[in-house]
Amino acid sequence: MKRYLIAGLILLSLGELRAADKPTSAAAGPRAQFKSLVEQVGASPSDASLRKLAIEASKKLHPAPAIPEEAERHMARGEAAFEIAKTPAEFADAIIEFQAAANAAPWMAGSYFNLGTAQEKADRPKEAIESFRLYLLAAPDAKDAPEVKKRLYKLEYASEKAAKEANNTLIVPGRSV
Repeated sequence: MKRYLIAGLILLSLGELRAADKPTSAAAGPRAQFKSLVEQVGASPSDASLRKLAIEASKKLHPAPAIPEEAERHMARGEAAFEIAKTPAEFADAIIEFQAAANAAPWMAGSYFNLGTAQEKADRPKEAIESFRLYLLAAPDAKDAPEVKKRLYKLEYASEKAAKEANNTLIVPGRSV
């Protein structure tokens, strides 16, 4: 009897090991991959490549993932901060809230649009460019996509011009410019 019990335990253990080696269909599915990417964005919020992967993964899900309450809350707070802001420095509060919304729901296009708009108002064109690119990735067929692309191109030009002017006005000791 002991031999059968031991043999059964060994077979059971081998079966569990084999099952652990094979990913379950749920674990390997698009929703599980998407969830993992969202968690990774939360752990590394400045990693734009993870955001892009999360956005692409969200497009494969039907139905689309629900927007978490936390993201909606930060969007509303960001809108309030944006409405109150008057100077570029005051838009920082809106940026913080829109970034939090984008962290909570990295696939949510509106957070990137609002973030880009606030960054543009705060005179942070390089950041605005990245946010508008993420918006267009998340919502390529949005009605305002052509206008956002045009806005993006203008920001790129302004950013390049500012960088060029900064390089031309550098004062090097002992040399005239």
